[in-house]
Amino acid sequence: PSPHPRRKPDRSCVLCHRRKIRCDRQTPCLACVRARLTCTYPASDKPVRRVRKATIADVASRISDLEKTIVAASIDQGSTARRSLPPHAHISAPVGLPVSLPVSPHESPQEPQEIPSEEVLIRNGTSSQYFNELLISKVIEEDQDKSSLLHTPYSETKQQDLDSPFSLMGLLSSPAVFDEKERGWRLSRLSATQLWHLFVQNVDATIKILHIPTDEVTVFTAIHQPESVSSDVLAMVSAVYFATTLTLEPEEAQHILGVDKSNALRTFKREFQRHLAGADMLENPTASSRAYYHGRGIWILNGLAVRMAHSIGLHRDGTKLGMSPFESEVRRRLWWHFLARDGRAAEDHGISSWSTVPGYDTKMPLNVDDNELRPDMKELPPPHGGWTKMSLPLTCMEVAQTLQNMANLSMTPSGSTPKEVIRSNMFNQLRSRVEHYIKPCNPVIPIQRMTMKTALAMVHKIDFVTRQQLAIMENPDKRNAFATEANLLSALRCLEIHLELWGDELLRPYRWCMYGHPQYHMLLYVLWHLCVCPSGPSVDRAWVIVEKTFELEQVRLSTAVSSPALKSVILKRLHKKAVMIRQSSINGSDNTSSTSGNVDWSSLMQNNMPDWNTLVEDLHLDLHDFSSYF
Repeated sequence: PSPHPRRKPDRSCVLCHRRKIRCDRQTPCLACVRARLTCTYPASDKPVRRVRKATIADVASRISDLEKTIVAASIDQGSTARRSLPPHAHISAPVGLPVSLPVSPHESPQEPQEIPSEEVLIRNGTSSQYFNELLISKVIEEDQDKSSLLHTPYSETKQQDLDSPFSLMGLLSSPAVFDEKERGWRLSRLSATQLWHLFVQNVDATIKILHIPTDEVTVFTAIHQPESVSSDVLAMVSAVYFATTLTLEPEEAQHILGVDKSNALRTFKREFQRHLAGADMLENPTASSRAYYHGRGIWILNGLAVRMAHSIGLHRDGTKLGMSPFESEVRRRLWWHFLARDGRAAEDHGISSWSTVPGYDTKMPLNVDDNELRPDMKELPPPHGGWTKMSLPLTCMEVAQTLQNMANLSMTPSGSTPKEVIRSNMFNQLRSRVEHYIKPCNPVIPIQRMTMKTALAMVHKIDFVTRQQLAIMENPDKRNAFATEANLLSALRCLEIHLELWGDELLRPYRWCMYGHPQYHMLLYVLWHLCVCPSGPSVDRAWVIVEKTFELEQVRLSTAVSSPALKSVILKRLHKKAVMIRQSSINGSDNTSSTSGNVDWSSLMQNNMPDWNTLVEDLHLDLHDFSSYF
């Protein structure tokens, strides 16, 4: 006899399983005995489980883990390389890759010292946030209560009843995730028509990616017969509704839509995500795909949009792909819009961002109005001599192109011509091209006045930032060389232009555009200057502008659809520090020991106030990063 008793079968016999009746799993079973049939059981081996098909979410998670590993490895290699370099040495890299890892000019060849890390990770329980801009990192490291920074945006500001304006849910989810019963309020056709007209008036002239004559037909088709258009078109229309609603004051939104602004935004966001999921954008991107978002993930989403654009060939000029003149021009507008917006999160959120856009040959779009373009045209019209709705977007595109050229300048070795001369020539060429766009503008017309002042602010800013950065690269030994009256006046002028735009009542429909462009770098410089030089001929004027800018920031945060950027919280603390130093200067007390916000400002003033060279150098504001400031 067998030493082990025969085990009872785990499964029904073959006959019972085939007849779908209950089997007592005896040998033989009762059903087979009654039917006088041979009772057999299937093999006892466990069936091989089918391997679960990897989803897009799984792939995204694996890519994220791989990116973290690569970043960690590159950081370790970069730290080792920097410790082994002689003073003033730089690491060379292929064009298009991050370069310029400068060794501190103060370290000695005989006694090499470790360069402080530019990375800071703030942790508070399970939450964390990463920075690698050293100016912000410096401020954070001096803060004696770092963990409170993560808590501040949510505790010191009112809780918003609107969740994040956009997430990856629509890209990584199935349409089944979105329940039709949860849709709630629906937009009427009349309100939808009003939103479209407001989009043309408030948004189209500042973000020129639609061709209104042809897209208007598509939009009205979606309004009247939504079942007859594709999901990618419905996603575009939902994005139009969302973007337009953001430009409205709460009272206007209530009057036009019949619901409060936050509820309408939430509905449009959900509809946008639902249609994105239905269109399967990651697998089937089209030129109709649009994304509107303001928040910490903007640089990730823009990178995703650029990759989707690559997958449909937007990086190649349409004329080289055999496309019609009309289609080629529309694709140019969309591609250059992505390039002009690339890296926007760097200034907002303290993340150093290098341009990683692969090679492209797409030409710059023309300065022509939509009514000059037709799908059946055989050749494009000549550029317009006056103002068009492309004038302001083209200014942003020209700035982006110039910044890329200046980035290439930073990677080239010094020659017989000083780099400042080359930079100045590049800037003068940019200013000449921008003046060509804004010279025909009539300041009486609001949108044209908006174009003039915005272009002036961008050109003024690029000159200020690039001139400072190049001077640091050429003369790293100068300390406090940038705490000058001329630089302070230049930064104040940029902030004044921003305040003028905000204070113009006729430009209220375009305030949404100013919300997305806080002047963090200029404000950062002015605060640093006030800490280093608390007295001077322009200090009183500077404080008036700083306080007005902070009031504007509070308005922006109070109307934001998401929690404020952590960088704005850090700027508030730096503002407190400048106030403390100013008060000490007024009182004639150099050894004040009071604290504010758990930060020993007097100690920081005495021991930890670095020069502007070190701050900007450590901030990694190299010429690769200037695209993030516009």
